[in-house]
Amino acid sequence: LPRVLAGIALAPVVVPLIFGASFRPSVLPTQILLAAAFFQGANGILGNSLRAIGRPGRSSVAESVGVVATIALLVVLLPRFGALGAAVSSLAAYAIVTSLQFRFLTAASGVRLRDVLTRRVS
Repeated sequence: LPRVLAGIALAPVVVPLIFGASFRPSVLPTQILLAAAFFQGANGILGNSLRAIGRPGRSSVAESVGVVATIALLVVLLPRFGALGAAVSSLAAYAIVTSLQFRFLTAASGVRLRDVLTRRVS
C-alpha cells in the first residue's frame, strides 16, 4: 500500500519526466492503474489463501466474475473514455474480485471482518 500511494503521488512528476510532456494526459489512467495494482496484489494473496484451505473453486468463481465485469465495463466505458475507461474498468473488476475472494475466505474460515479489524482472531 505505501508503494502504491507513493506511485500515485509521484505519477504527475515521473510520467512526464520519463516519457515527455506529451504523456501528461496518461497520468490519471496511470494513477488509477496503480490503485488497481493494490487490489490485484490482494487477489493473489486471497486466491492463494482460498487454494491453501482447499477452496480453489471459490477463487475461480471470483476471477470469472471479474472477467465478466471487465468485459461489461469495457463495452460501456472504453468507447466513451478511452484509456481512462479501460483503467477504471480494471480497477473496478479487481476490486470486485477482491471483495468476493475476501467474502469467500471469511465464510470458509469463520473469521468475520469485525474480528480482523479489531484483532479478535485467535
